[in-house]
Amino acid sequence: MEAENFVTREDQRYTYLMRLRDEDEFPNAAINIVFVNKDRFFIGAHENNHAVIVHESIQDFHCFLDKDDFGDWCVTNSNLGDIFINGKRLRPGEKRVFRKGDTLQLGKTDMFMYNLAVFPFPVPTKEEVYIKKEEKHSVDE
Repeated sequence: MEAENFVTREDQRYTYLMRLRDEDEFPNAAINIVFVNKDRFFIGAHENNHAVIVHESIQDFHCFLDKDDFGDWCVTNSNLGDIFINGKRLRPGEKRVFRKGDTLQLGKTDMFMYNLAVFPFPVPTKEEVYIKKEEKHSVDE
């Protein structure tokens, strides 16, 4: 996917959770770039979530993100899971604003720490980057 293939309005933005830890440290338990593509976006270990993180420190329905009346993203602790924003714990059912550059930690360890990032263009997945590299090599040969 090339950036010029996307037609975007000036006010259109793509929201991501960018994992702060390297994927190679925890290869079986990581989601490194999470595209937040729903108005209410669920995260947890259960397969019915939008972002599924299967790990002992992640509850089935750990939390969800949605926008408040001012257009800011908020995180709600939807369970008894451990959730921290900028190091401050969210109680079960608590909702807190989550802005660009803030840190979201899921679980008691720093294994699943994310920053909220907003871009004016879609970020390609590793699979898309890999496919592009393969296409380039086959054309160059």
